Parts: sequence; structure tokens; C-alpha cells
Amino acid sequence: MPLNSPALLTSAPARRLLRPVADLVDRRIERRLRTVEAAHRKRLREVTEAALSAFLRAD
Repeated sequence: MPLNSPALLTSAPARRLLRPVADLVDRRIERRLRTVEAAHRKRLREVTEAALSAFLRAD
């Protein structure tokens, strides 16, 4: 069986060996996602506050 065969890569031993790597990648993706979400929330808050402030000044 070639080393890059789908059957080998999806075998139980391969999954056990790759699990720590997959977990690490998952944690990094989740951390990056939380960072991006926080930045978007911050920007949305800034834009909302600016719009509200402009609306109140126009009164």
C-alpha cells in the first residue's frame, strides 16, 4: 500500500497518530477565529457609536 493512499491515511492507526496534530490545528484556528471576531465586534461598536453620535448631533 503506497504511503499516500487514502486507505492508509484514513486507517485507525493513522487517525491516532494524526489526532494531536489535528487538535493543535483546531486550537490555532479557534484562537484566530476568536481574535478576528473580537476585532469585528470592536469595529462594529466604534461604527455604531460614531453613527449614533452623528445622529444625536444632527438633532
